[in-house]
Amino acid sequence: MNNVFNNLITSLSEEFKKHELDEKIQLSLSKIEGYDLQINNLVKYNKSDLFNELQENIIELINNSKIFLPVEKNDIGFLNLSFNHIYLMKNITNTRIDFENKHNSKIIFDYGGPNIGKPLHVGHMRTLNIGRSLYNIHSFIGNEVVSDIHLGDWGMPIAQIIAFLEKGDIQMSRKGNNRGGNPSKSNKAMKYMVDIDNTICYNENSNYEDSKPDHVRIAKLNELFDKGHEIHYWTARGTSTKEYEKKFEKKKVSRPPYWVGIKITPTCFEFWQGNQFRLHEREVYNLKQKVWQKKILSP
Repeated sequence: MNNVFNNLITSLSEEFKKHELDEKIQLSLSKIEGYDLQINNLVKYNKSDLFNELQENIIELINNSKIFLPVEKNDIGFLNLSFNHIYLMKNITNTRIDFENKHNSKIIFDYGGPNIGKPLHVGHMRTLNIGRSLYNIHSFIGNEVVSDIHLGDWGMPIAQIIAFLEKGDIQMSRKGNNRGGNPSKSNKAMKYMVDIDNTICYNENSNYEDSKPDHVRIAKLNELFDKGHEIHYWTARGTSTKEYEKKFEKKKVSRPPYWVGIKITPTCFEFWQGNQFRLHEREVYNLKQKVWQKKILSP
């Protein structure tokens, strides 16, 4: 892009030299609204016999460069220029500058992504755009770049739960050398947090009502419960009750025939209600001495 611009300046200077005129082409900011730059070198020759020919040739050179939009002739010689933004964008995109990079570093970017357990909003794009921009810059200058986007609520804890359900008891702690899947031989009662969706049930059409049980995983959880471990189930479902209120109005709520029973005796319910600006309303209900007690966690 710099070469195209410099070549234009050189061509304009040579055009003056053809008429034995020594002119240093100067581009200055235009004072007229709607224009970007101006060339004033022709003004001093507007009374000369060379003016019309010189102006026509200068305008032809400018228009052929495609850097600017077509320039119009005038009687004074002020040439006001407007950038051809479409041409500039195409050339800037295709331009690659050879940076000297002696280090050839390997860089890892780990940036946050949207929390897919909560409503999306424009703020989720911030870290993605910043992270990807840094990735592109370092890739452009020759570094080896590895990127990873962290999805909220779907990280290590979920992976540990799945590994535990499929392979048996694993070390859940982040401490020590057993992190990442070595079997734990401790007989101490443990507390397990289990996401209901896609862990003990699954569905093919994202309709919670059509969820089907995963019998193998349910059996494993029942086995753990029988051994004295605590099993805590949780889910984050966005839903509306109006559809079901209308569907089962004055009717007994039926249970799908493929549903099976695992008896859950809840002692705690926590409700999240997302608002427009992500200031969540959180309410928790705890069962104490057979009485449900409500507590507001936030705001």
